[in-house]
Amino acid sequence: MHLVVALILAASGITNALNCKCSPSDSCWPSDDDWASLNHTVSGRLIRTVPAAAVCYPDEPNYNLAACTAVLGNWTRSAFHAADPVSVDDPVWSDNSCNPIYPNGTSITGNAHAGQQGCTIGNYPVYVINATESEHIQGGIRFAKQWNLRLNIKNTGHGSDRSINHGSLS
Repeated sequence: MHLVVALILAASGITNALNCKCSPSDSCWPSDDDWASLNHTVSGRLIRTVPAAAVCYPDEPNYNLAACTAVLGNWTRSAFHAADPVSVDDPVWSDNSCNPIYPNGTSITGNAHAGQQGCTIGNYPVYVINATESEHIQGGIRFAKQWNLRLNIKNTGHGSDRSINHGSLS
């Protein structure tokens, strides 16, 4: 009996390995030109993920102290996150990968080393389509299917943890 179970588990593992989705570090990941083509398909609504709090990190190209002050002041407000197509209401779902930091490098959550650790996209999707029309959604689904990408649907009506997916198109 144990042999049968082992064979079934091994076979399912092989099947799952063959059905894995393409991730950003894989050679199957779409090129910049492919993403540009998707951006055209979705009427310029494609966003390469940059966490909102990246403006607080001096090493980030979009560092901006005034913008950081605004992020710090709004970080705990749902409306702030809802207005950002990339963000999620609870930063724990992004693996706390880019929480806003104060000028001394301490994060809003009290991590004294956050400034040294830097800002990453963590569990955020790599790209987000700020869809406003059904054609945008359809274009994203076709692209994800063509390139075998993880697809993440962000909306209301389900748990926050399902609104974020590392290495995905959302």
